[in-house]
Amino acid sequence: MVESEGNRATGAENIDPITVEVIRGFLETVADEMSLTMKRTAVTPIFSESSDYSCAVMDARSRLMAQAMRTASLPVHMGAMKFSVEAVLADFAGDIHDGDVFLINDPYHGGSHIPDLTMVMPVSFEGELVLFPAARAHQMDTGAMTPGSYSPKATEIWQEGLRLPPIRICDEGRLREDLVRMLELNTRLPTYRGDLMAMLAACRTGAKRIAELLSKYGVPTVRGACDEAIAHGVRRIRAEVAAWPDGNYVGEAFLDHDGMGNQDIGVRATLRVSGDRLTVDLTGSHDQVESYVNSSKANTYSNVYLAIATMMDPEIPKNEAFFEAVDLVLPSHSVVNADEPAPVTACTLNIGGEIAEAVAYAFEAILPERVYPQTLKIGALVMSFGMHPETGELFLDANIDSCAGWSSAVRGMDGWGGLPNHYGMATLANAEIVEMRFPYRIVGRDLVPDSGGPGRWRGSCGSRMVKQTLSPMFINFSAVGRRWPVKGIAGGRDGAPNCWLLDLDTPEQREETGLGYLVPLNTDASWSLQFGGGGGWGDPLERDPEAVLDDVLDGYVSVEAARKDYGVVLTAGGDGLDIDATHAERAARRENSP
Repeated sequence: MVESEGNRATGAENIDPITVEVIRGFLETVADEMSLTMKRTAVTPIFSESSDYSCAVMDARSRLMAQAMRTASLPVHMGAMKFSVEAVLADFAGDIHDGDVFLINDPYHGGSHIPDLTMVMPVSFEGELVLFPAARAHQMDTGAMTPGSYSPKATEIWQEGLRLPPIRICDEGRLREDLVRMLELNTRLPTYRGDLMAMLAACRTGAKRIAELLSKYGVPTVRGACDEAIAHGVRRIRAEVAAWPDGNYVGEAFLDHDGMGNQDIGVRATLRVSGDRLTVDLTGSHDQVESYVNSSKANTYSNVYLAIATMMDPEIPKNEAFFEAVDLVLPSHSVVNADEPAPVTACTLNIGGEIAEAVAYAFEAILPERVYPQTLKIGALVMSFGMHPETGELFLDANIDSCAGWSSAVRGMDGWGGLPNHYGMATLANAEIVEMRFPYRIVGRDLVPDSGGPGRWRGSCGSRMVKQTLSPMFINFSAVGRRWPVKGIAGGRDGAPNCWLLDLDTPEQREETGLGYLVPLNTDASWSLQFGGGGGWGDPLERDPEAVLDDVLDGYVSVEAARKDYGVVLTAGGDGLDIDATHAERAARRENSP
């Protein structure tokens, strides 16, 4: 048994395992209730519809104790939130009081990227600081050089919005209206305050429930249960690692470009397995660039651990155990560990996606049956903005309703849904909500046939969204995922690449390949975001012919691709199997394969 300092200090070894599980489960439920509070009180669709926020509970040593598991949550937020509590404890040591609430977003002072505001609220009991409920939420605008805070041309952090090291937004229960007014003045959207108050409501809900827990069990028991929950997770993680073969295993993933002239921005992950010890070493990754694709330290930690968690028993609690049981080596001045004042706003998507992807590919030599590339290929949120013709006010849309694709297969299961697990519980807003809030017409939102990577289990199809503007607007984007789509695993083939088209069905129609910065769209202009499919798993010639037929009937795979990719021959009408011809086709393919 690995015994933490907390165990020795509190006598956690004397707490029965049922009590440990009850308290651990209670804290997860607290995070879930916080999440529901956030969703029901938030103002903007990015929270109320798309759920781009997360809630969690940390302890007074900044350790992750619990996160929302059954409600809205994004894995990429979770590992990073502990750094916000760590920054509060460092900056306000000896000056934390009941009723205080702190706010952070600066990537170099406890945050991950500027749009994600993290609010943390200390909970004390009988004079002892015990736990911190926390909410992290993606604010749509934080005063960057362009609306939406995703600034493709940013070359330094100050161009990405208002930087907040830990600040005390509530002082012993009193909301600091002067700070709230300052924050409101540094955003372009009138909804900022409402969403900030939703975060505060979530934290206060968490604090209330935690106070009830402490009243029932007392500080020593709660602390001891937390220590044991982490120690239990560490033991389980190390037991799994001990079953893997010792050695060094390398995975690489690439981002097409940084928009500033650098091509093929690489992330290299080396997994070092030695007994029950696992080290993830990102040495060899691309140097830091002058672009917003650099990753902050907190964001890199999140993406590494979300990838590792998918390779482990899903019953292992998602808490501090992953930080204690796995060592991480980050090279300085690199794209995975940028130095201040490098811009980093795109990092939670890319290069964060490539970080998780590289770790997953390294696991292919260890656990091919579990490998699932936790990745996405969107580059950065597609921000469209302009003056709404009905209200005369600025509208700002992150186009999250469009972001579907890249969901790979795993052994035993085809790629599922429209979003990879990287998105967690995020959802796509429906067309009616989008058309009600923004001056668009949703012309089409479809899955793209033959875009899922062929394999014994097929990658999910990518999607194609077509929007038509009803008034002039601008759009910012980063066209990536063309040169480097999602790779197949264990002999499976890659998913289809992305394709970005502007001014559809006009003489000016064009495919975008780089950064889009303040690109004008006129009234009635149409644009298409076609996102690639997930990678396949295993040899496509081993896919059940009946499954291929089902795919054809469902429109996921064409008749032509059934034969070309899977060696499956259909009857003349395309609605039945020619079994003899299929066996002959596959036998010939295998005989002629190198």
